Amino acid sequence: MVKVSIIMPVYNCEKYVGEAIESVLAQSFKDFEFIIIDDGSDDNTSQIIEEYDKTDNRIRILRNEQNLGVVKSLNIGLRQSVGEYIARIDADDIWLPEKLEKQIIYLEKNGDIGMLATSKLNIDADGKIRERDKYPKTYSYKDIRDNILKRNLFCHSSVIFSNNVLKKVGYYDETFINSEDYEYWMRVISATKVEMLEEPLVYYRISTDAISYRRLKQQRYYAMLAKLRGIKLLDKSWFNIVYILEDLGYILFPILVFRIYRKIKRKCGFNNIY
Repeated sequence: MVKVSIIMPVYNCEKYVGEAIESVLAQSFKDFEFIIIDDGSDDNTSQIIEEYDKTDNRIRILRNEQNLGVVKSLNIGLRQSVGEYIARIDADDIWLPEKLEKQIIYLEKNGDIGMLATSKLNIDADGKIRERDKYPKTYSYKDIRDNILKRNLFCHSSVIFSNNVLKKVGYYDETFINSEDYEYWMRVISATKVEMLEEPLVYYRISTDAISYRRLKQQRYYAMLAKLRGIKLLDKSWFNIVYILEDLGYILFPILVFRIYRKIKRKCGFNNIY
């Protein structure tokens, strides 16, 4: 058994996927398998990952005959994984070289922790660092439980969790088209201790493409569902339903209203609070 199974679904990501793969192969921690799920790409992504597959026997390529979407692809990868731990990376993100090593050392020293995330640095389309998250960070399990209903605290590409957690909580919910990770964290947090390292060990790419009105509404809808599940799973007071109001607003009101709302938040410094 390998120590870590790394799972990366890819779909038409020819511009960035090579950089993501190289950041995995350059890890100081070497005991891993790297499962890449090609979700029916029709650009040069398939050819790029095949070239890397020839250079490193830790890479395993799985192919979907048709595009199934990220959630189903994630579950395909999870079902094929054999590692003691499971890690995730998106095809346009980048790991720092000591990311896995630092997380494994921390998890081995703290056996009661089932999932460990890290902070992140945001980068633009060209890989230039923009800024660290302006939101306050939550590192302890108590802080995470107290704040997870306010927003998704974790960068998906930063998370590593034990195979025992997978056995406890199961796979990603394939009814979630978006925010599948947020819903998954609710289940994990209800089942095991979760912490976050303060050190940013992931470069998270912020897309410069304007998100479509329809997709934004879709994201907010599923985030709202995740929060409602979280209230029940974490035995939270139903007063926490207040945290779905912003999501509900995105769904109900024209997008222009919330573009103005976001500008006001930034101008007034409200991005610095939850």
